Amino acid sequence: MCDGKSHCKFGIDENYNLCGLVSQRTCKRNFGEVQIPLKIPFGWVNDGVKDCAEGEDEKDNWKPCGAGLTWRYTDSACEEVFLCGTGGIAKFKELKSVCGMNMYTCEKEKTSCSKSMGVPEVSHKLIIHGNLAHSPFCLPGLETSRDQLFKAHCSTVTLFDKVPFGVTPRQGFIDTKSYSDCRYLYGEPYTFAACNGLCDVPCPRNQSIHVQWCTNIKHKVYTRDRDHNWTVVIPGKLNGYHDEYFPCANGRCVPFENTCDLQDHCGDGSDENQCANNFQCTDGRKYLPLTQKCNGKIECHDLSDECNEECSVKLVQGNLVVWAWGIGLGGCILNVYSLYRSIQQVSNPDIKTSIFIQQSMMQLICLGDLMTSGYLLAICFYSMIWGERFCKKRLDWSIGYPCQILGIMITTGSCILSVSMATLSGFRVHGTLQSVHMRRSEAVEKRTKWYICILMATCILASLIISVVPLLPFLEDSFVNGLSYSRNIGLFLGPVSKNHHMEVALGYFGKSSAKKASNHLHMPWSTIRTLVTDLFSKDVGGITGTRVSFYASHPVCQFKYFVTPNDPQILFVWFTLAFHALCFIAVIMAHLVIAVLVSHQSMSASSSKNMILQRKVSLIVVTETMTWVPFLTCCMLHTGQVVDMSPYYPIFSLVILPLNSVLNPILYSKLGTAFIKFTFQ
Repeated sequence: MCDGKSHCKFGIDENYNLCGLVSQRTCKRNFGEVQIPLKIPFGWVNDGVKDCAEGEDEKDNWKPCGAGLTWRYTDSACEEVFLCGTGGIAKFKELKSVCGMNMYTCEKEKTSCSKSMGVPEVSHKLIIHGNLAHSPFCLPGLETSRDQLFKAHCSTVTLFDKVPFGVTPRQGFIDTKSYSDCRYLYGEPYTFAACNGLCDVPCPRNQSIHVQWCTNIKHKVYTRDRDHNWTVVIPGKLNGYHDEYFPCANGRCVPFENTCDLQDHCGDGSDENQCANNFQCTDGRKYLPLTQKCNGKIECHDLSDECNEECSVKLVQGNLVVWAWGIGLGGCILNVYSLYRSIQQVSNPDIKTSIFIQQSMMQLICLGDLMTSGYLLAICFYSMIWGERFCKKRLDWSIGYPCQILGIMITTGSCILSVSMATLSGFRVHGTLQSVHMRRSEAVEKRTKWYICILMATCILASLIISVVPLLPFLEDSFVNGLSYSRNIGLFLGPVSKNHHMEVALGYFGKSSAKKASNHLHMPWSTIRTLVTDLFSKDVGGITGTRVSFYASHPVCQFKYFVTPNDPQILFVWFTLAFHALCFIAVIMAHLVIAVLVSHQSMSASSSKNMILQRKVSLIVVTETMTWVPFLTCCMLHTGQVVDMSPYYPIFSLVILPLNSVLNPILYSKLGTAFIKFTFQ
């Protein structure tokens, strides 16, 4: 037992839970055929039986762990275990072995892991009627009537082409059109179709057996097939013999329904390795359907299903890195320069009120743009550091503080920018009206300075509050996208949503949680944490998940503007979008008013100055429109589920929206005036 060799039917002596809970310590067994050092199962430690030749399993240097049903010995730190339930022999299972290839050795594991991994619910066995078989994909339901079979317009095919001597060949009725692609069939239907040439994939039944193989099968008869290769048949329930077993490379045999079904029944992977309907994780722990490769959801412990040559993810992809570096560097240089010039002007004791107000707002605009540019440089810097490693470190990045800080930084900057631009536009309208009515601006008073300073501080504080609200713990039900667990917990890989949690809970607890699961989107995270805790032991404090924050919905850690009707944060997101849209409309309307007022002024010595102002206003309107109109349109299309705009989010967040951080310091300062003079001279 637990020696790596199968002695019992279906290898139960090796699949038993005891063999999965083993120490790193080894010893020579006191019994059995294998005389090399093997790992010591924890179940043998201090049980009063000397299982090791030197008695290593009965020494007093083992650490006790757990309590009650999970009481055990360990040779390392005590960790939580998965609770198997009370219906089977095994009471618990190590976290790292849950949802592995041999995932049905624990009572509650099969249903829980099937829900967690999204295992396809398909028939693994052909439907048999006497000597006739038909695929469940040929006819709906489970009809086995000959009349219905003959009405199906299906072809008659021998069940397997290499029929053993002395065995009456079974025939199957299939619809050959439905088998053009076998990559999405599993179990016996896959082997049946592949071995009959119904699809262009290799037949997994290419292993010839030798006498004395299939030792795990009783009442077997050895015979030869048409190619004179040895095979095994078993007596039928009524009469005759049937060829129903697949020969494994290690000498074991498993039913054909257990081939190509995403589970290693042979123990050496030979029942899955020749199948074209799966993807094997690099660590060898799982076989996944092809549909679960590169689907954006982590299913492999080593992340190889999402981090491979076909779909590896970087923090900033492709040419976006060049754009982000350029906009970030350009924005930082221009905004630092503009901020410095603005502070110089404000420091002048003889500054006029209108100029003081405009320059103060200009400082806020520079601050918002500087935060945006700084965010871009930080993202590019992290992307350069992580490189190709980011794909496997993505989850650590999403739950880390740098991602949250960058999210706060870019959100605060964008809010400051929107408010300050709208406020500056309003003051510019007021200044233009004064100019039209020939009113001179007086020197700024101390009281006015205080008012402007309070206005600026309020703007910054309000923007900061908007950016921090999604991270407040007591609002997690409205903003947390999921929970993240240690990679050792095979049941939960990657960011786990409420829906995923409840699917697993439904698989574990059964119908008792069905009522709760029906309303899972409105279930608080605290209740979900309680359900998760009940799946595992509480030997060292229990299993707890780390929040995947609002800003971690995308690797670039920005505000989650693209939402769907099911997202709990949809109201907050659209409130923020409406806020930006109103500021954008205010900017456009104010500059249109300025353009109208300037155009009605009489031709005078200031006409050249007015023309420059009109052109500057036109550029501001054009750049704002080109940025915000497409973005708001995409947000509406995504929320209405008309088009999935998620793939375009990096372009908006790293190029289109930040582009104004380079243009604003030019258009809102004397740099813009100089640029327009030079352009139209």
